[in-house]
This record gives sequence, C-alpha cells and structure tokens, in this order.
Amino acid sequence: MNRRYRIVAGLLLGAAAAGATAAYAIQRTMKDENTFPTEHEAVELNDGDLDEAIESEGFVAMSNSHFQVAGLTDPGKRRANNQDAYKLGKVSLAGQDFMLAVVCDGMGGHAGGEVASQIATDLIWSVVSKHQTDDPEALYHAMADALERADSAIEQRASKEPDLQGMGTTAVLAAISRDSYIHCHLGDSRLYHFRDGQIIYQTKDHSVVRFLVEEGIITSAEAKEHPYRSQLTSSLGGGPNANRLTIEPKWDDVGTPHREWKSGDWLLLCSDGLNSELEDDEIGAVLEQSSSPEEASQTLREKVLATEARDNITLVVARKR
Repeated sequence: MNRRYRIVAGLLLGAAAAGATAAYAIQRTMKDENTFPTEHEAVELNDGDLDEAIESEGFVAMSNSHFQVAGLTDPGKRRANNQDAYKLGKVSLAGQDFMLAVVCDGMGGHAGGEVASQIATDLIWSVVSKHQTDDPEALYHAMADALERADSAIEQRASKEPDLQGMGTTAVLAAISRDSYIHCHLGDSRLYHFRDGQIIYQTKDHSVVRFLVEEGIITSAEAKEHPYRSQLTSSLGGGPNANRLTIEPKWDDVGTPHREWKSGDWLLLCSDGLNSELEDDEIGAVLEQSSSPEEASQTLREKVLATEARDNITLVVARKR
C-alpha cells in the first residue's frame, strides 16, 4: 500500500474510532421542528473610534473611519441549544486600535459544547487583549499562545466534571487594523477574504474531508454530505483521543497570518453552520450586494435559515471602507 492510501486509511480508521470515543466527533442531538429566534440589539455608533462593545450573543455592529464590522449568532432550526460563541470588540495594543474577533464552535453534548466554546472565547480574549505590542509577529504568537492555553483550560475543566469529559471546540480569530489583519484558526471554523465577490484567501479546515478532497478522493460537493464531514483533525479540548493541536497558518507559511486588505474588501469569520449550508459563491454574492456588514450578516443568516439550518450559525463580517 503506497503512502497516500496508508494516510487515507489511517484517517478513516481514526475518524471511525474517534466517532465512537471522542466527544468532539459525536453527532449532536437534533430537533426537527423548533426554531429559536435570536434577539438583535444593535450598538449605537459614533463616527470616530471603535466603540468598546463586546458581544457573545445576539447581534452587534460597529464602525470607524477605516472599516465596519458586525457579528451575530443564531441556534439555527434544528438544534436545541447554541454551542457556538463569539466575541467582538476593540482592543488597544501598544496604542494602536485593533478590532478583535473570535468565533468558536463547541462540541460535546448538550452542556459540553457550550462550556468549551465559552471557555475558549473568554480566555482567548483575555490573553490577546492584554498583549503589550502591536508587532505583527509577536501578536500572532500571542494569539497562538491563547489557543494553547484555551486547550489546556478546557481539558482541565473536563477532567474535574465527568459530564463535560470529551468537550471541545473549534476556533478562528483575527485582529483587524486599518490596512491589515492577523489571524489563525484550528478546526473547521473559517476565515474568508473576499474581493469583488471572489475569494482571494481562506483558511483550510482541519478535517478528514479536507484531506479527502485535496487527494481527489471525493469532491467538494460530496464533502458536504460525507459521513465523516464532522470529524476534525484538530480542536481545542476533545478528550484523550483528540488529535494533536494544529494551529494554522503558521507564521513562516507562504499564506502568512499577516495579510493586507484593501478598500472594498470583505472579511468573514464563521462557524461551519454557515458554509455547510451555503456555497462560497452564494456568500460572495451576498457580500458584494450588501451595503454594510450589518446588512450582509442579517442576509446571510436569513439565507441559512431558509435551508435546513442543521447547525448553529455564527459569523463576523468586516468591510474595509
């Protein structure tokens, strides 16, 4: 058996085992008939510096003279609870203002996923917002360090509470400034960078189906319904059977974590409850046709809710003026 097929076989066997034993890979309980509306409360804005608003639920919108940003989370149509979490707000690092956005998608049963995602968002926010330099490389390493600390915190909490054992979460985060952004992620929550309705950059999922698509074994369309579509190869927490922590992109990667953005560009951070229901070109079309991140985020939410909306939906949208 050549190396390619040994890797594929290992991933599939590992995914099957993880599906039986690791909570981050379990299928979440679904309820078909209930819809859970989200309260939306926009933040009043001044035409100046970013407001220091931080939101973990509902809807928030902010802006300054360089860019606009909005975020929301919604349980979707088939989940009894919302295991996603996000935080969005201003942080001042060495006198420079950044907008920090964190999106996490928790896994691990009714309580575990919610706990894991909240631990992660809170700890990531605390670590990064206290960072004392705006140097891009140092800020990136602070973000990566925050993810590693979140992984440890989730495992420690789970070890003390049997009902939470195996809980885990994905994470994607970005520190956005007037001309650039610094980001990293793990799991299958994503960051997209759109220009003129087209993707010019996106993160790569840490999942079994990503590998299968890259190897040409399945298509992107087949990946959306593949039985291993929920099997991750990296997560925060996840119990003793979770895979090794992988944070990407790495600082020395060609796809550097520090990227420029230009006037008219859009950034989107989201849990897979969005991209599992909408195609990338649908998402790009909504952004291109929207007048603001507030409009874009609401439209994307409505489009997902017009589908099966099988998962929780969380997104942060930013547009460069």
